Parts: sequence; C-alpha cells; structure tokens
Amino acid sequence: MKLRAVLSQYPIEALHQIAGHNRLTPDPASNKTTLIDRLCRSLSDASGIIRRLETLSPERRTFVTTLAAEGGELLKTDAIEELSD
Repeated sequence: MKLRAVLSQYPIEALHQIAGHNRLTPDPASNKTTLIDRLCRSLSDASGIIRRLETLSPERRTFVTTLAAEGGELLKTDAIEELSD
C-alpha cells in the first residue's frame, strides 16, 4: 500500500503523533491533507530512513531491508508481531 494511502486511513490525532515521533512540529491548525503531505516528504527522506533503520536491532534491520527489497507489503498483524517493540 502506498504511503499516502496508509496515512490517509489514520485520524488526524494519530498523524500528529506520527509527526511528533519523526521530529516534525506541525501547526496544530493544519488540516489532514497538509499534515499527510509533510509526513510523506519526511518519511520518504533517505537520511531519515537511514536514521530510523539505525535504531533497529540487526535482526529487525535485516527484516525491514529484505521486505523493502522484495517490494512486499506487510499485514498489520504481521507488522505488530515482527516489529512491536
């Protein structure tokens, strides 16, 4: 599923939390579309991806890298099971 499509399924409060976890300080008055645009740019930034990958354990990093290389999608239940902590 594409990033924009995934983000559009979340309520705006959850998007604000995601933004906070990714060091974005969105304007509290911004609408959902604006927030999704900023998150799409931030979450797809190569240096940010590298920084987030470096925080994962070696096993999880391998898992995420392999999943991305295969172009696969991960079901939410599988993601929670594999990456929950």
